[in-house]
Amino acid sequence: MHNVVSSDNDFLNYNYRRGYGQNNNSAERYGPPTRTEYRLIVENLSSRVSWQDLKDYMRQAGEVTYADAHKQHKNEGVVEFSSYSDMKAALDKLDNTEINGRKIKLVEDRPKSSSRSSRRRFVQLTLQKILEISSL
Repeated sequence: MHNVVSSDNDFLNYNYRRGYGQNNNSAERYGPPTRTEYRLIVENLSSRVSWQDLKDYMRQAGEVTYADAHKQHKNEGVVEFSSYSDMKAALDKLDNTEINGRKIKLVEDRPKSSSRSSRRRFVQLTLQKILEISSL
């Protein structure tokens, strides 16, 4: 059977037959990943663990929106959660547990504040203090 789509109606019917558009969370399971700031780095990950395995394992703690394995660094993964509480639950529940024979270490990946904006804010506060003192 070939997956040839000849019209918009055929396309909709084909997608419906495949499960897309039905109310069975197919969009959640197969849609594009949602990136969030609630990110954990998974260290000491077995090379046999795929991103799908990692995502399934982390679902014990909450809703996983994104997972990757061995992309940036070998034996390291990234998992993102839909909420801070889900990420915290993963840290509490799954840190130092075994997946595929290796004990994993979970580390919160905190967003780095821009040093440039931090310096700018520091200068603004310093100037504000100088102006307050000089107006006395």
